[in-house]
Amino acid sequence: MGGALNMMHAYSHRTSHHVGSTATTSVDGDGAEANARTPLLLVVEDDQQAREGLAEFLLTQGYRVSDAGDGDEALVKVEVFRPDVVLLDLALPKMDGWAVTRRLKSDRRFRQVAVIAMSWLDYPAEIGRVFEAGCDAFLSKPLNLSRLVPVIERVMGQR
Repeated sequence: MGGALNMMHAYSHRTSHHVGSTATTSVDGDGAEANARTPLLLVVEDDQQAREGLAEFLLTQGYRVSDAGDGDEALVKVEVFRPDVVLLDLALPKMDGWAVTRRLKSDRRFRQVAVIAMSWLDYPAEIGRVFEAGCDAFLSKPLNLSRLVPVIERVMGQR
């Protein structure tokens, strides 16, 4: 499972784990209680194949997953679903990841939501800006799957 994430996976909506549209959650009746204890991750990525591939991988790791394709949609989904962790691409349409992070961290309702920034720009100055904006962790693209889950678990443990 090591190496870079192949973003060409087919994406399947698993009703017991995938959080659906902006207004509703897709949870089976029998699994609702167990799912309430399972961490919810919000994947924010404008590249549809990358977003769907990452969401599919996270589903296979036992997380509940919702996704958004731009910064505005991300803020709506944070408000509606209250995820435990936001995996946030920094280069997004409508509102970039920097602005999304600043909005989340300036709102007392969402300060405890962990934000993991994702970017191709992984030089030291850029990474420094990530933490100055309020992100809890940084992952360079292409994502290394062997590092992804440990980083998610670490930021959840720091909340």
